[in-house]
Amino acid sequence: MESLVLHGQIRVLKKWADKYNVSVRVQRFDYAPSLDAFVAKNIDACAMTNMEALDMPAAQASTRPRS
Repeated sequence: MESLVLHGQIRVLKKWADKYNVSVRVQRFDYAPSLDAFVAKNIDACAMTNMEALDMPAAQASTRPRS
């Protein structure tokens, strides 16, 4: 059942992407690896909880050298 829902959602996403001439590739990740890929800028978007949305970028910013 889960895969049918996912495929249905991908069809809807493809419809909108085609309408606005946007290229979209959906890839399934486990939760933590998806966050790691997003923070490392290996993917452009990721579904996550509010806490990770606030915490992960803040943690990454603290490791950047200051200019």
